Amino acid sequence: MSRSPGRSTAGKRALARGDFVGERLQSLQHVTLSHDALLERLAARHAGPHPEGAFAGVTADDRAVDAIHDLFVAIRGARHDSHSSLEALARAGKIRGAVGEQPRPAELAVPYYRVENSRRALAELAWAFAGDPGRQLRLFGITGTNGKSSTVRLLAAILEAAGRDVGWLGTVTRRTGSGEVASSLTTPEPLELARGLRELLDAGGTDAVLEVSSHALEQQRVAGLAFSGAIFTNLSRDHLDYHRDAQAYLQAKLQLFERVAPGCPAVIPLAGPVSATDPQLRNLQVCTFGESAEADAYPEQLELDQRGMRGVLRVRGQRIPLQTQLLGRHNLANILAAALLASSVGVPSDAIAAALSSAPAVRGRLERVPVPRGEVFVDYAHTPDALEAVLGAVREITNGRLMVLFGCGGDRDRGKRPQMGEVAARLADRVFVTSDNPRGEEPATIVADVVAGMSGAQKTHVEVDRRQAIATALDELHADDVLVVAGKGHETEQLVAGKRLPFDDRRVIEEHAQSSSDPTASATQGKGLTV
Repeated sequence: MSRSPGRSTAGKRALARGDFVGERLQSLQHVTLSHDALLERLAARHAGPHPEGAFAGVTADDRAVDAIHDLFVAIRGARHDSHSSLEALARAGKIRGAVGEQPRPAELAVPYYRVENSRRALAELAWAFAGDPGRQLRLFGITGTNGKSSTVRLLAAILEAAGRDVGWLGTVTRRTGSGEVASSLTTPEPLELARGLRELLDAGGTDAVLEVSSHALEQQRVAGLAFSGAIFTNLSRDHLDYHRDAQAYLQAKLQLFERVAPGCPAVIPLAGPVSATDPQLRNLQVCTFGESAEADAYPEQLELDQRGMRGVLRVRGQRIPLQTQLLGRHNLANILAAALLASSVGVPSDAIAAALSSAPAVRGRLERVPVPRGEVFVDYAHTPDALEAVLGAVREITNGRLMVLFGCGGDRDRGKRPQMGEVAARLADRVFVTSDNPRGEEPATIVADVVAGMSGAQKTHVEVDRRQAIATALDELHADDVLVVAGKGHETEQLVAGKRLPFDDRRVIEEHAQSSSDPTASATQGKGLTV
């Protein structure tokens, strides 16, 4: 998947030919919208004076309004409603127009466009001011609880092997221009997403693969985009602190399929909560993946070990050789889903096979960290199903003991904590319970919630300090053992009592391994804050 900075040869040829009207689009530095175009775009009710001239930009941040962002969208959030800022912003001369859901403020001296949903309006305006890049790129969306980031990268690799010039946006990294950079959100807010798609298109891009979270769908971040295909990876308990219940969480994710163009592929698990009869999938080309021959994509032959997977996939009737360094059956599901969507949009089997043979693991997703003895993997698993999938996958390739170290996040769904404890106690030979991101909660309280779901106390070690817990687990590791350090994956910070403290599981493991093999290392090397 890695490549040198700059667009691929195919993308550069396309840009030179004008296949994607690249030169014209690159000149669109600042798209403007007239009053009439704004009304048409938003289907809004207008109140107030007619503006002079066109609007040159849009923002929804009342703390960072400037002359470029002369149209302001008021959002009613959980903690702040920026409708209350409109009159002050107008008096200060910081905005020339406003969009909102509430009735026009009495003293507002600029044009006001009232809409049914401000978040949807913000997305539509973001695309418009960026020159509608989403209409000129082929977009693919990936949703589900687990496996999204890996599936995004797999699909991007397959499309690129077929000659497309592909960008992606996901939890771990994004690539929309000349290189790969770290991400801040799974799915960016509309203005950032529009800039990313604009950048990708201007650089000659043809396709974009987006990781689409349930929060993003509920908050209308991808409203107005049309996808050429989508994947639902799986569903398990997560984010119930945000969604009312599991059914609401599922319905939020299914909104992605409402944004897939009619006749385009909707890829879903053969066994799962999503069905071809769900109304959101009506008029789509529904296809399934799984380990049964009843699915449209399944493994015909399969070998798994610590080197990866080998075998043959059957995808829409075509036999595709599989050879990959990715580990575990959960990654097999991600591979099947990506291959099935790619095949459904016309990618040939040889391109799929070539991409799978070279696709690396996503950072923090069953990522191997070298240690003097045994095997250590860092993984992002932070839900009961994800932890069960990872431990099940690693058990298949473990000759000695399977050990796991994990915690649960604070100020989040408490109900999953004992469930994760039960999974760990049932599937691992040795369990280390510690802190994850305690946030504003007392770490010992979170750990106690986890332990409440466990049995077999004799194989459980509790250590609230994550750094010390990792050190203890590594010291217990024998030659044939495997340790999974779960929960934080790619993250490089620990959130404790309102602070962001540097903490990277991989770095902590490497530092301890180095100090353990160096008798001259300081006994206090690598010590951090006890949480």
